[in-house]
Amino acid sequence: LQSVFANTSNQSFEILFIENAINKKIIGTLFRRYREIMECCVVKSQGVEKTTTLKNKAVRQAKGDLLLFLNPDLEIRTKQWLQLLAGEAERDSIGAVGAKLLGPDNRIRQAGQYLDGKCIYRAVGRGREEEDSGYMYYLSMRRNYSAVSGDCLMVKKQTFEEAGGFDESLDNVFCSVDLCLKLRQKGYRNLFLPDVVLRYSSSEKTFQKKSKKENNQEIFYMRKKWGKELSKDPCNSRWFSLDSIRL
Repeated sequence: LQSVFANTSNQSFEILFIENAINKKIIGTLFRRYREIMECCVVKSQGVEKTTTLKNKAVRQAKGDLLLFLNPDLEIRTKQWLQLLAGEAERDSIGAVGAKLLGPDNRIRQAGQYLDGKCIYRAVGRGREEEDSGYMYYLSMRRNYSAVSGDCLMVKKQTFEEAGGFDESLDNVFCSVDLCLKLRQKGYRNLFLPDVVLRYSSSEKTFQKKSKKENNQEIFYMRKKWGKELSKDPCNSRWFSLDSIRL
């Protein structure tokens, strides 16, 4: 949050903290710290609820026209990042807008997502140097992808609701891919912004890791739901390898 305030000049936004059994203590501390200086609230879980259920609940409580889903483990590296994301998300033709995400070693973690029938998606540019422009400047140009990372994803609230929100049959791993596909199905384009850069502060995501069995169940669900669309990505050439590093 410190990096959010340090890199955001226009602070006319609200913060919704999503609380669960794991982060309850730290969320309480953050809420007490920030409620005096800006508008914020806590979205509490009722017993055991999926992350997608809590996120949909947060959307219903949100007052703004734009939604930003942000992993708390990310630090902002770009001045005016919020304005850059909002400037694209407000366009009528745009669905989800994503950013370039780096690991703590400053190598690219994600720069957009390609669909993959085997593992649902591949992170573009994973493992490349931050300044690497990639093949034909893929990693340094604003461009359309079928999906962008849910760890930093902005979308209009109206558009999110039009697409039906997050599928609560999923938990957290593939829910953003599913949302992006639903937005694309509605005729919207999902956009990657390389000029907005965020960095994970730890080597692994802070979200609770799922078991292999749970991941396989969600992969099966996504394959059943989206079928051949996962194997025919219109934003990727069939001549390109799905090996993230080669891009």
